[in-house]
Amino acid sequence: MGEYLKPILNQTVFTPSYITWPCLWCPQKFKDEGCVSNGKYCTAMYGSDTGLKGKELVVETLRQYCLAKILEQDGVEHKFFGYIKEVFDLCGNQITERCHKLALKGLKIDKDRV
Repeated sequence: MGEYLKPILNQTVFTPSYITWPCLWCPQKFKDEGCVSNGKYCTAMYGSDTGLKGKELVVETLRQYCLAKILEQDGVEHKFFGYIKEVFDLCGNQITERCHKLALKGLKIDKDRV
């Protein structure tokens, strides 16, 4: 996939976007299961068929956001798409921290930077 992206990345600006919202007024149980930072970041995917809790989805969203920024700073933005492919190939919709680290390792990205 990278061979197709490298030529066009110099001509485009790619910034991944993610949907989260604050829910500081939500019940504590919802914030514990569907949010991070005590309701500062929550997801609409809470209770979805992915098998993951909303909190886990928000954490993966934040990992992807940070990863995209790091790869952009390093000038290797195309690796972001490699990460997305790798993580879904490895784990499907069950993107856990372990799966995230395996995908980074497979792409030779330092997990401590993300």
